[in-house]
Amino acid sequence: MKTAISCVIDRHPRFLTQAWLLLASLRSAGIAGDDPGTALVVHVPRDMANDARLDRLRGLGAVIEPYDAFAEGPGAYCNKLVQFRTGLLQQAERVLLLDADLLFLRDPRPLFDDRAVRAKIVDSAQPPAEKWRPLFAQAGFPDPATAPATLRPDLQVPARNCNGGAYFLPRAAFAALAEAWPRWSRHCLAQQALLGDHLHHADQLGFALAMQELDLPFLPLDVGANFPTHFRAHIYQGLAPQEITAMHYHRHVDAHGMPAPTGIAWVDRQMMQAMNRIRRQHSIGLDNAVFWETRYATDPELGSGLGSRGEVMLDKRRQLAPVLTAHADRPVVDIGCGDLEVMHVFGLRDYRGFDLSASGLDLARAKRPDWSFTQGASGDVPAGSADLAICLDVAIHQSTPEAYRKLVDDVVAASRDAVLISGYETAPQGRGIVFFREPLSQTLAEHPGIAHVTRIGGWRDVALFLAERGREGRNPHDIRAAELAGALATSPHPQLLVDIVAMGRRHLGFFPKTIIRCIEYPWIAARMPRPEGLRVLDMGAGVAPLPLWLAQQGARVTTVDGHSLIRTPPAPANWNEWGYLDYGLIDDRIRSHNCLMQDLPDAGPFDLIYSVSVIEHIPAEARRAALAAMRDRLVPGGRLLLTLDLIPGTDRLWDLSEGKRVDEDRPHGTIAEFRAELEALGLTVTEQVLFRAIAGSRTDLLMVDARL
Repeated sequence: MKTAISCVIDRHPRFLTQAWLLLASLRSAGIAGDDPGTALVVHVPRDMANDARLDRLRGLGAVIEPYDAFAEGPGAYCNKLVQFRTGLLQQAERVLLLDADLLFLRDPRPLFDDRAVRAKIVDSAQPPAEKWRPLFAQAGFPDPATAPATLRPDLQVPARNCNGGAYFLPRAAFAALAEAWPRWSRHCLAQQALLGDHLHHADQLGFALAMQELDLPFLPLDVGANFPTHFRAHIYQGLAPQEITAMHYHRHVDAHGMPAPTGIAWVDRQMMQAMNRIRRQHSIGLDNAVFWETRYATDPELGSGLGSRGEVMLDKRRQLAPVLTAHADRPVVDIGCGDLEVMHVFGLRDYRGFDLSASGLDLARAKRPDWSFTQGASGDVPAGSADLAICLDVAIHQSTPEAYRKLVDDVVAASRDAVLISGYETAPQGRGIVFFREPLSQTLAEHPGIAHVTRIGGWRDVALFLAERGREGRNPHDIRAAELAGALATSPHPQLLVDIVAMGRRHLGFFPKTIIRCIEYPWIAARMPRPEGLRVLDMGAGVAPLPLWLAQQGARVTTVDGHSLIRTPPAPANWNEWGYLDYGLIDDRIRSHNCLMQDLPDAGPFDLIYSVSVIEHIPAEARRAALAAMRDRLVPGGRLLLTLDLIPGTDRLWDLSEGKRVDEDRPHGTIAEFRAELEALGLTVTEQVLFRAIAGSRTDLLMVDARL
């Protein structure tokens, strides 16, 4: 083998990001992964050798070599010296030892000289003369040759004190340095008292002392061979534009962990060209686990990204709130939960978060120690483990069509009821770690496990969807998740609505999908802020959750309904709100009567009587009789709460009952006539609320609070 190109990485996740970019840039610069004449070698700590994340590096042609550390603490910079133990490098005709934080723009192999060691003299006096001069004198080299620092030519440094980013070593030099360089580096590490804060330069100083001792031929590299990009712009002002072979970016990176611009046009132009070439040639991209572990470990303030911070975060929470409120007491799984910056404010009682990043989950646990978290991929989430599966801003990071579709499949499989997921509808403007495969709405609509898809919002260039599972085995009359979320978004009493919905589903197997029930039930409940001990009558109760909820709150509830269809618990999977139900079979505190209001046995009097969309569905004459009967059962000062359907856009009462007109040959009534009927009975209307053009409803709605 002619050439070995090698680097060493440590356990910190940023090194995996650096190694991926190093290898991808070498490939893009013309070094083929299957080139028999060149080996790409990445040294990893021995306990990382079986880490699955290394597969992405192997996929770029790297040979993984485990190592035992040369030193710890400041001496960790000397770990590059473990490469001298590697047989693959010992057999090579020439070896290029690299730091991992390099971006190659061009093939570095032409820079080798078979007769001389090549490296770039340090950019500035690091360490300063008052450190290196006594160090060299102590080592027996009182008057070493010096040279100008590469970017500070006004400063003299040892002529072989070179930046550690790249060492070009012919075989003979590699063999000679294999003993001398580690020996002198250990000598430098022992000089804590002299070097102080510069002890981390022990590897570079060890190289300089070894070169001084061995007197090996040396040919310095120009700055373009190992160009630093982490300095402030004024440092580069004296440099003429030139071709750059490699950029040494250190920790000067953007939010994606990629090299950040320098502000120098001719430098940044070459950087952009190289990065674009890498993106084109390596569309698989950086492993998500590596990227996010690096992000959370190195930049927890940015964390999940700009989409989870600032105004975008607040808008995202506002859009998520209705759906999450509806699932406050139901099992929720969040796939790709990240650092939990968006989600931690919600009152979910049964939440489990999954994420690839251990560091991200550490941040999440600190915010919500009462929630459960698991490190794992989407495929690790048990099927059907939650009513709602959440997956926010994860689909956009899937770098292959296969990964994208698997993620969607896994999220759908995890849910029993609905999926709350975000993704792209069109190709994004930005680049980096985001990818567009097809409109997410199309993916969801075509998925066999999804029956209904609703776009409920979005942020920046991402769309948010609520996708509902098929209703097989579930009550077809239960309100859909999207409709409930929409109702919660506009409800003045969202928690009341959530509690009443939960009551219906728990005891009746459904909450009515008639959307106006989301308005009527909380409106009535809110007018009984202290229901304990209150004597309450539900006229025309049908099959509804409100009597059960009121009884739970301590009200003394009676129901009356004359429907001929008798509903007998336990509830099957096809009940709707029509019929007579003896609520006492569910809650023995409730008394139920199967008769008309006018025929109600001796019961009462009642502090409050309510009726939900009933009296408009009976003939006007029967309506007036029912109102009189209700008035007669009220205590003095008692309240009558009534909701009525209206013909849309008019003041006329709805006149259909189970599809049939109730008053064929006479007027059914208007709002004004209805109020007159109440007033004629001695009732005073204290509140009248009118809802028009209700989304999802075929009627308008009138709600009345009257007092005797």
